[in-house]
Amino acid sequence: MLDNLILNKSSIESIYEILCSYHKKYLKKFGVKLPKLYDKKGNL
Repeated sequence: MLDNLILNKSSIESIYEILCSYHKKYLKKFGVKLPKLYDKKGNL
């Protein structure tokens, strides 16, 4: 199923926003840290 999945920058950012909302709702209260989408150089 994932063999046909093509991820571009906008789709990755969209998926990350969904992850952020789930993290904030369910995981943050347990101390789970969400990694940043971009590093200091701007790379994914």
